Amino acid sequence: METKTSKDKNNILWRRTEEVIVDKHFRKVLQNGRKLRIKFGIDPTSSVLHLGHSVCLLALRELQKRGHKIILLIGDFTASIGDPSGRVKSRPILSTDQIKQNMKTYQEQAGKIIDLTKVEVRHNGEWWEKMSARGMLELAGAATYRQLVTRASFQARLKSNSDFTVREFIYPLLQGYDSVALKADVEIGGTDQRFNMLMGRQVQRQYGQELQDVILCPLIEGTKGTKKMSKSEDNYIALSAQPREMYGKIMSISDSLILPYFNLLTQLDDEEIKEQLKKGPRQSKASLAREIVEFYYDSQEAQLAQDEFNRVFQNQKQPIKIPEVKTKEGKEDILTLLVRIGLTTSRSKARQLIEQGGIRINDKTQNDWQKEVLVKSGMIVQRGKRKFIKLI
Repeated sequence: METKTSKDKNNILWRRTEEVIVDKHFRKVLQNGRKLRIKFGIDPTSSVLHLGHSVCLLALRELQKRGHKIILLIGDFTASIGDPSGRVKSRPILSTDQIKQNMKTYQEQAGKIIDLTKVEVRHNGEWWEKMSARGMLELAGAATYRQLVTRASFQARLKSNSDFTVREFIYPLLQGYDSVALKADVEIGGTDQRFNMLMGRQVQRQYGQELQDVILCPLIEGTKGTKKMSKSEDNYIALSAQPREMYGKIMSISDSLILPYFNLLTQLDDEEIKEQLKKGPRQSKASLAREIVEFYYDSQEAQLAQDEFNRVFQNQKQPIKIPEVKTKEGKEDILTLLVRIGLTTSRSKARQLIEQGGIRINDKTQNDWQKEVLVKSGMIVQRGKRKFIKLI
């Protein structure tokens, strides 16, 4: 495998690429002008795409500009199984209705980055709902038991006396067959998908197809650091987040994430990034936040988000625009109130927030989780530094 040259590192596409299999072959087909079918699959296990997904989508954006055909594969069938990659326990099984609900806005969210008018959008239920038992047996011949059982996530479960289901066991084969059905020349995904995407090459060999090249994009750490960005860790920034929320969350990341976020999440070239980093952590982070918000919205929204952040955090003032929730006046216990107005999802979480000093009402910190609150119109309820609700 060839290593990236310094020239490659200045290229926005290669900056978002950690490994290419087979590197030499992929570079050759790029140079000879052949138009490729490039597959990117997402299982709708939640309704949210976040900045972690955007690393691959931004790489696809660059490839799309070069005239290659992007295939956005929505795994409506495989989502019901659950990808075992990196999982120490089985994913919860999703119903058909949950999957349909989750994938409703996938195209809209992906469309913030790639041009959907030029994208081939597919769902793997198209072929899996028609697959016969004979077809499944033929597919099962593409891999051995030893190859599948040795994957790291399964070995980790076995060592911890945690089991896995047969359908999780065959998941890599199902994802691999997707590449056969789509006649993919290239598959792109995060480094945690390495096993599954290499299995795609193996399944293509079984069916006599030319083997796809594989582009592995780096995973980004979430806003809390240490762990990859994911909804399950609650450390994500959604592509659909409002400008002020997106800006504020980016400003909350640790200084160590500024450079990788610039490299993986922005359109700036290397020299522009170097100039931003010269400003120091706080100013470069503000430039990062503004750059990302402007990409997903526009310069006006980015400016408003920056002004709002400075107003709340630097000047210790309330936001100019506060989301409003209609309510009845009267007494209500504080835990019920916090859940009802959407500042938290459960009474236990509400209690935890109060015990940590994370809830303020009319700018006063709340310490008693058993108290009753006299709800009045105009009351401002605040969670942490960024979430405000006005009761009307």
